[in-house]
Amino acid sequence: PALRSPPPAAADSLRVCNGGQCGQFGGSLLLDAASALAGASPIAVTTQNCCGECPDGVIVRPCSASSYLTVDASSLQLALDAAAGALDAAGVSVEPGLREAFGHHHAAKVEEERADAAAALSEYSAAIGAMPASVLQPWQPPLEPEPLLWPGTAWLCDQPGGALRGLVLREDKEGADWTLTRPPPNKPGPAVLRLHSASAGEEGGRPTLRAEYVLPVEGAAEGAAAESGIAELVMADDGRSFEGTLCGPGGEARLWRGARLGVGTGMRRKRRGA
Repeated sequence: PALRSPPPAAADSLRVCNGGQCGQFGGSLLLDAASALAGASPIAVTTQNCCGECPDGVIVRPCSASSYLTVDASSLQLALDAAAGALDAAGVSVEPGLREAFGHHHAAKVEEERADAAAALSEYSAAIGAMPASVLQPWQPPLEPEPLLWPGTAWLCDQPGGALRGLVLREDKEGADWTLTRPPPNKPGPAVLRLHSASAGEEGGRPTLRAEYVLPVEGAAEGAAAESGIAELVMADDGRSFEGTLCGPGGEARLWRGARLGVGTGMRRKRRGA
């Protein structure tokens, strides 16, 4: 690219013009490419409206308004080359793998426009595979695991095999029974599912819960069951979820999952004004 004036040794921003003339030379594609190639660097890649210069190319400003590059980004390869050059002028080194990853990501977008979901998924997978490990690092430390205990916990679940969503499974006061109901602030109402005579155990170092389950008949007298069988739940290693099955009288097992809401408190209600 043609350098109009010496850029600074480093920059904290890179602005790409997306005005009419710059847009015709691939301003939008260059903005996406520069954002991707910047990776985890501290530089901020932003856009700006027409700056009035209007050369035969896209205006890229590495830092100050008096320093800019004029580049051609009308194709994917040109946009990648221009983005890498602009970032280099701003003092940013492009990590290996980012160019390839953006190429696959761009190809995935093209396949989406062609309504080829399988090809788009393949390109997205290739993009993730090409990403450098440093870019994929989590932005916050992992959460501490929850206690691997059943007592006093509450779990957000769906109705097993049903249409109800966002239900809460809680341990009854007696400790051996559990009830699946609607959470507050809605009225709990009748139980959607009950677990009786629950017994805790262990499987591979993870807590398990085995109980007799009962699906009550809607509108029937208390205790009337539409179905009963055995429920077996296994808590995850981090204590944040469980996975299990409900095995009915016919022997068919239905998968059931839940996510922990809290220890001893269940679902906390928001304070007014919060």
